[in-house]
Amino acid sequence: MVVVAGLAGAADDVGPAHGDADGGRGRPASSLGIDGDAVVAIERGGARFVWPDLDAPCYADPAAAVERLALKGWRQGGMTPDAPATHTSPAGRYLAADVTYLRTLMGQMAPLDAVAAYDRALRADPDFADAPRALVMIGFASLRLGLAPEADTAFRRAFERDPHGRYARVAQLGRAAALRERHRWDEARTALASLAEPPAGLRCEVLAERAALARATGRHDEAAPIDVRIAAECPAFDALPATAVVRVESLLALGRRAEARALLASPVEALDVEARADQMLRAGELAREDGDLVAARAAFERALGLRVGPGQRTSLRARIARLDALVSLDRGLAALEALAMGAPSAGVRADVVGVAAETLADAGRYDDALARLAVPDDATPAESDATLARADALLARWFARLEATHDVAGIVTLYAKHRTVIDTHADGATARRIADALARMALPEAALRLLRLRDRGDDPTHGLAVVRAALEAGEPVLARDALARLAPDDLAPPLRAERARLAAAVAAASGRLEAVADDAALAADAPLARRVARAWMERGDAAMARGARDEAAAAYDRGRVMAPDAADRAAAAAALTAARAEVTPAARDELAAVDDPVVRRALALVDATSRFGATVTPQSGGDAATVRSKRSDREGRGGGDGR
Repeated sequence: MVVVAGLAGAADDVGPAHGDADGGRGRPASSLGIDGDAVVAIERGGARFVWPDLDAPCYADPAAAVERLALKGWRQGGMTPDAPATHTSPAGRYLAADVTYLRTLMGQMAPLDAVAAYDRALRADPDFADAPRALVMIGFASLRLGLAPEADTAFRRAFERDPHGRYARVAQLGRAAALRERHRWDEARTALASLAEPPAGLRCEVLAERAALARATGRHDEAAPIDVRIAAECPAFDALPATAVVRVESLLALGRRAEARALLASPVEALDVEARADQMLRAGELAREDGDLVAARAAFERALGLRVGPGQRTSLRARIARLDALVSLDRGLAALEALAMGAPSAGVRADVVGVAAETLADAGRYDDALARLAVPDDATPAESDATLARADALLARWFARLEATHDVAGIVTLYAKHRTVIDTHADGATARRIADALARMALPEAALRLLRLRDRGDDPTHGLAVVRAALEAGEPVLARDALARLAPDDLAPPLRAERARLAAAVAAASGRLEAVADDAALAADAPLARRVARAWMERGDAAMARGARDEAAAAYDRGRVMAPDAADRAAAAAALTAARAEVTPAARDELAAVDDPVVRRALALVDATSRFGATVTPQSGGDAATVRSKRSDREGRGGGDGR
């Protein structure tokens, strides 16, 4: 057992001695001798466990002696406790729930049994002194099962029961994790904000949760420095199998592949043998992807040198056979088929078959590879899911290869062939790659449909892609709704800038031109600036058609300011002059203040002709719009603004 976090709690006066008549029910934990820091430990598999104070008066009941001794035995040497007995005393019920939880970590009881045991204890004795800890444990047990809403409820109840108690900050930390799992990022940040100055014993857990939240929202640039701090200050976390995996995820997202490979290639000794072998396997895979075949083989062979089980050994040999296939495809496939036939379990066999399919894909034989990944009739749900995931990954590779060769038609053709599978299983990156090809083939509606089908709501990059596709498909309302779901504060700086640009485009497409700023998003995007400027010009034309010259002049002036090139600025200036063509003294003064050569020339012409009693008759707004429309058509045929 590794103690990774203690929770500083307010130590009230120590209450009565052991043997309270009520068995610890209905009294504050502090008055029953449950004082000091709560301990959050990392047990087997990285599971969190908040240890009970086994010497507290509320646990002095002789009926709970067996469970009390079993828990002490686990804590001292990791001894697996026997199945708990049925108890009628509060202390017995609560400690029996703890024993059940630890047994679930060993695989000797179903994980849901722990939640049920804590729930039974709480229902039977809701006022027991250690009830808040039981609620916290329901939260941790539920998180292990992926039941984030149930975990959130349990942690919230624990906090509300005693907001200043010794379990309050652990409950807040648990809430942050549960809310992160539920993709409720703002609420998770709020829960973490209450732990801005955690006690020393809880600091590592808070850091880990901040890094996890940063990763979940795509802020790997924030997660990576926190990972470095955890590695320096929290060595106990190095013993967790998932630690290196999540750190590598951020390093790869930041393009720091060499660091990711180095981290995986040298797993810490505190890890168990299986976890070390898994890290070496992943290191070998990264080396193979980088073309470093010598390092890949060395990583696989180092892992084989460990005392791994038959399943891991078979998986490692399959990766070596994949390397051999680069020299002789037939020999590599034959070795993989032999490994699949002798696989120790159905799951390992499915893994080897997947490696064989990837080996065929390495040779460009994607159709043969997908044929290998047909789901067997006798496959379990887990095996079926694993096989489908492998097929999805293989299709993603195929699409990536077509994109690398700029084969847009090939991407669209492959999508048409596997449309059902892609619509229901493709990851976000693959969906965006296909949608881009569909848009380039003048199929924006199909692109939007695919992106919406694969939008899980937790990927801001995908959400922005939906906004772009909706604009291209002529769906400004849908684009506006999709944009509203992306809070700027939740986005990394590059995505925040893209959101600002799309917000301007959505406002222009929706006719809400007043919402478009004159700088920021438009400065670096000439096509968008041109689109906004022309939208203002169209508004001016409409106002001129109604005879609203003041409104038209204001719209033309905004279009002139926002236009990114000289031609559009000249057109806007000419239209502005036309809107003020009656040239009253006030209108002339207004035009004279406009710093534009077209306007200055127009005023000079007006002044020159007025001396001879002549007037200048401008084109109507509709005629000007027609001229601009013809010009836009010419630009479109010549690729004018790149839209």
